[in-house]
Amino acid sequence: MPAILIVDDEEGVRITLKKILEKQGYLVDTAGYFEEAMIALNEKSYDTVVADIKLPGMSGIDLIKDIKKQDEDLPVIMITGDPNIETAAEAVRQGAYDYVPKPITKHNLPPVVSRAVDKKALMDEKRRLEKENLEYQRDLERKVKERTEKIEALNQILKESQAKLILSERLATLGTFISFVSHDLRNPLSVIHNSIYYLRGRIKSDDPKVEKYFGIIEDEVKLANKIIDDFLLFTKGRPLDLQWVNINGLISKIIDLVVIPGNIRLVLDFKEDLPDIEVDGDQIRQVLVNMINNAIQAMPGGGDLTIGTKIDGKFVVTDISDTGIGMSNDDLARLFDPFFSKKEKGTGLGLVICKFLIDRHYGKISVTSHEGKGSTFSIHLPVSQEILHSRT
Repeated sequence: MPAILIVDDEEGVRITLKKILEKQGYLVDTAGYFEEAMIALNEKSYDTVVADIKLPGMSGIDLIKDIKKQDEDLPVIMITGDPNIETAAEAVRQGAYDYVPKPITKHNLPPVVSRAVDKKALMDEKRRLEKENLEYQRDLERKVKERTEKIEALNQILKESQAKLILSERLATLGTFISFVSHDLRNPLSVIHNSIYYLRGRIKSDDPKVEKYFGIIEDEVKLANKIIDDFLLFTKGRPLDLQWVNINGLISKIIDLVVIPGNIRLVLDFKEDLPDIEVDGDQIRQVLVNMINNAIQAMPGGGDLTIGTKIDGKFVVTDISDTGIGMSNDDLARLFDPFFSKKEKGTGLGLVICKFLIDRHYGKISVTSHEGKGSTFSIHLPVSQEILHSRT
């Protein structure tokens, strides 16, 4: 049932108007002056206000101004016993819905109030629909965003799965090939190695070139054997032999074994009291040695080799940084692709094997690099390896 507020300083007028409108089925409240009207408006919602243009103190025009500040859609009908063009125009300028002259009767007031109430109902419905539409749009945008994110995530998973499938197919083919040829390759390499040993014992030469070329042959044999070992490890792997390891202690032992050139300054930045982690010590040692040697090789002119450890959430992190030649964005994008290498005699499997071994530990490797400024490899190993016990 629509609610109407009547504002008039004459009690008789208020009573009369109240009776007229109540007979029309409205709920009617009354106020005798400006302040009383504002209190009523603050305490209750109305569908229309009927107010005398002349009130004690503040006028009906002032009442319109304050009402419009609170609710611009609330219709205000002005009534007066002294109608003229100026007051009517001012009332309309301030937002009055309509203007009714006295004497007010059951014939001239109800139709105006009815139209005002209908307008208020239409405006309320408009506001409700606008709010509902806005909420619908926001909800639709949220759903579209969520669905888009899910599709993008699924596309990424699909892309990664396809890449892993292609890689596994290639590795399966490569593994079959390596299994056949590794034995046949090692036999001649072993013969070459033994022949060098025999020739060194039989050839007594003071010519430094002879010793130089013996050394070259031995180095090439070692490189060929390493290539075979890398292929076999990458294509076959072996079960993890888990043990508790302190990464700071493991790095310290590796530093004692790695040859660091005199033009490279070693900086150690270990986080104290790191928790031990359960890993395959030999495999993690292999990763660290590979990474450290790569950093050294990236600084042919010397520089700083910084090895730091820290805790990052559920991971123990090892950062290996160099101030060497760095890498381009294109090289970074292909860094872990099998057989990609910028080294003259590189197999392109070193970093791939490192990633393979870290992936087996449910860790991750991240890289940042800038050409001419150096690179940082970050190895993340999980503190808890409970999942590995069910998969090894």
